Amino acid sequence: MLPRLAESGLELLRRTFDIRPGEMRRVSLMGANIFLIISTLMIIKPVINALFLSYVGVKSLPSLFLLVATVAMGVSVLYARALNRLSLHKIILRTYQISIPAMILTGVLLHLGLAGKWVIYVFYIGEVIFALLTTSQFWILANLVFNPLEAKRLFSLVGAGAIAGGVMGGYLTSVFAPILSNENLLFMAAALLAGGFFVNRTIWRDYITPEQISSSQKEKGQLQGHPLKVIRNSRHLTLLALIVGIGIVIAKLVEYQYSALASAAIPDADNLAAFLGFWFSTFNIVSLIIQVFITRRVVGIYGVGKSLFVLPIALFGGATLLLILPVLWVGILLKLFDVSLKQSINKAAVELLILPIPLATKSQAKTFIDVFVDTAATGVGGILLLFLINVLDLPLRAVSLLIIALIGIWIWFAMEIRKEYIRSFQENLKTSSEDEDAKRPKTSLSDVSVLEGMRGVLKTGSDRQLLYVLGKIEESKETRLIPDTLPLLDHESAAVRVAALKCLYFHPQHDILPRFTPLLQDIDAEVRAHAFTAILSHSRRDRVNVIHQYLQDADPMINGAALVGLAKESRNNAEMQRLFQIEELVMDKIHYLGLLKDEDTRRLYKIMIIRAIGHGRIRHHYSMLDRFLQDEELTVRKEVLLAMGDAEESSFIPVLSEHLLAKETRDAAKQALVLYGPSLLPHLEAFASLSIYPSELLRLLPSLAERIQSPQSVDYLFAMIRHPDVGVRLAALQSLHTLKGNYPDLHISEKETIKLIIHEAHLYKDTLGHLYTQKRLEENDDLPAQEARQSLTYLLERRLDGTLERIFQLLGLRYSPGQINPVYEGIKGKNPDIRFNAVEFLDNILEPDLKKILIPIVESALIDPTSDAAINRLNLKAPSEAECFDHLLKGRDEKIKMAVIRVMNESGDAAHRPRFESLLNSPNQKIKKAAQEGLDLLF
Repeated sequence: MLPRLAESGLELLRRTFDIRPGEMRRVSLMGANIFLIISTLMIIKPVINALFLSYVGVKSLPSLFLLVATVAMGVSVLYARALNRLSLHKIILRTYQISIPAMILTGVLLHLGLAGKWVIYVFYIGEVIFALLTTSQFWILANLVFNPLEAKRLFSLVGAGAIAGGVMGGYLTSVFAPILSNENLLFMAAALLAGGFFVNRTIWRDYITPEQISSSQKEKGQLQGHPLKVIRNSRHLTLLALIVGIGIVIAKLVEYQYSALASAAIPDADNLAAFLGFWFSTFNIVSLIIQVFITRRVVGIYGVGKSLFVLPIALFGGATLLLILPVLWVGILLKLFDVSLKQSINKAAVELLILPIPLATKSQAKTFIDVFVDTAATGVGGILLLFLINVLDLPLRAVSLLIIALIGIWIWFAMEIRKEYIRSFQENLKTSSEDEDAKRPKTSLSDVSVLEGMRGVLKTGSDRQLLYVLGKIEESKETRLIPDTLPLLDHESAAVRVAALKCLYFHPQHDILPRFTPLLQDIDAEVRAHAFTAILSHSRRDRVNVIHQYLQDADPMINGAALVGLAKESRNNAEMQRLFQIEELVMDKIHYLGLLKDEDTRRLYKIMIIRAIGHGRIRHHYSMLDRFLQDEELTVRKEVLLAMGDAEESSFIPVLSEHLLAKETRDAAKQALVLYGPSLLPHLEAFASLSIYPSELLRLLPSLAERIQSPQSVDYLFAMIRHPDVGVRLAALQSLHTLKGNYPDLHISEKETIKLIIHEAHLYKDTLGHLYTQKRLEENDDLPAQEARQSLTYLLERRLDGTLERIFQLLGLRYSPGQINPVYEGIKGKNPDIRFNAVEFLDNILEPDLKKILIPIVESALIDPTSDAAINRLNLKAPSEAECFDHLLKGRDEKIKMAVIRVMNESGDAAHRPRFESLLNSPNQKIKKAAQEGLDLLF
């Protein structure tokens, strides 16, 4: 009977939370992991709070807040550096190996009566650091264990473990603190955390693969310069950070009042720990009830803007009541408002507020706000309390007055960000509508709510507007817009149909399932695959049979969509791949392909097989991708390249790079390579350092980096600007401009840019000196020598022009391209007035150090650069022919070296013999051969 009930319970859980085959054990382990972490935290938190209030005193709480903020800020910086140097696994293990003995040691010191005030201070700060690190580590680990689709389905269930842990830990403390005493509760917490240590080891052993770590690094690579600069450059994010910050300051003031009233009413440390534990858990339960039953209705009815006022208005009421009646039950009510509403309605409103911000920027800014703004605001709260309580010696009621004043500022910020929220959406929709058909109706959010504006876009918006809004619906899981999303399944654009399917994947009501079935026969293969994953998501009952039914369908479009969709869903789920025998199914398709005669059907099967291998990362069949890459049909070859990108296998990168050279496969190869993200960049750097790759390929590589939103892209492009090939340098500069334009939050080092400008300025002067010398010598040459020297001067002139262009490209990174580009065009033009005005404008915007170097160069470009006047203006000393040749032969430009050899050959001067001999050691065979011929001519 019991096993049957357990199986029924598990089946109900699977259907309710959409748990697929191979996911139950992972979900259980991750849920247990966070349950044990939060349970431990909710035991030690009330214990250390009670110990501090009882033995140190509430008046020391403000200085403790300040100390906690200072230490936490330092630990956060050190921890971020450690994450860059050490593996996450090692850091998590060390966190457990330090935390467990620390709890035991503190418990022993308390037992022996050796725990002075300093021990309580250290343990309190340690508890805050423990909470900061373990929760952060858990969610990083969760993103390794679950892919993005799994995460969206399962994180709510995994998060239930945190809620359960919060409830259990607090109530355990409430029950056992008076019985066992606080020091023994620390041993209980250490035992729970030890259980978490072994759960963690099991997760790493069974579920973390190198590919998942690589994928995590790919996401990590999306970070963009310093997050403080990202926030400062966005008024929207600045206001959000201020709202979060002021909320945390008020929370610390509320915590002080609550702690003061509790410690005054309950002087015994064990009883105080029981009291705090009980209310911590109760606050969590109330927060959960509000989240489940009230939050969606409040946010849905009143919108994001008005929902932001719920928490400050409730706190205003609680603070006013405490000002009138400073007793414990009012303190509990005030704390209840702060905790329960902050974790429910306010949290939902804040998460929606950040929705218009681009995803990569949002992730970085949110992390910074969650850690650094939280920590800094804690310190500010401590300083305000120190001033009020310790310096001015004001009563508890004064804190309520400060809270009321701060709430006024909070409400003003909320009103401002509400306007910014609407403006951000409006700007994004305006950008998304650029270059679209002017006849299409445009949607404005100026007079309507954002929700109604999004509805309007879904009905009448352009394709780009639709894709933007659908992306935001998918991101926020906004179910109120589902009825407006459904008609887009019939949209003429395949990209829009795919985006609509992605939104509907998470729709909680499953009666829309029949709408997906016709799309299994869509003309677009990507639509078919996403239609199947949507069917899979909504087929909660008898899912295994439903999958088999589609896999065995007689229509190759339907069974192909099922295979590709299933491969995509089971990408990192080996158990699911084994259950449905995906590897064997692909092999069956391969065998069946050999029996087919109709070319259209053969093409359909080839694409089906290729996509299944790529989406599912089926290594056993990677050899088939090599085979299909030789197919005579271009469509099939492109599909292979895209599948290689989907697989993200590093061994495919050289193959994909080679296909950049052919125009017909270039776009597909680029699209595939960009899928690797920042992990691609070390491979591109390696290509540049090897001489086996042609310059034509190297000139195409910067265009890949410009599409990867990462600081590593900036570093790579700066390195490529120093490449010996002029074409590569120019391509890298143009890509750096494109990268900056596409991702303005990425940090472009001014110091590095100026260094390169100075380097190019010196190169310009050197080149001009060599050109001047060669022009003067050309006048005295005989005809063959003159022709040889003319080919050299032509190359030097090209280098001079290219260097000037690169100088202005670099200036466009240091200053606004809108300022620099017209200056360059003016200087290159023929109109003397425009050229003069361009130089004058440049003279006004350049900083003094750059002006001193660049203005003489630009002025020399206005006249004949090889004239005596230009040389004198730059204060250049013309080198001798020998100095020219020695310098140019040491350079990296192979074409110029060949031209110099030709001039030396024509001169027949025996003085060139050492130069020829030195070139015999060149790795370039053409140069080596030409040098040998030159030596032979001398003899």
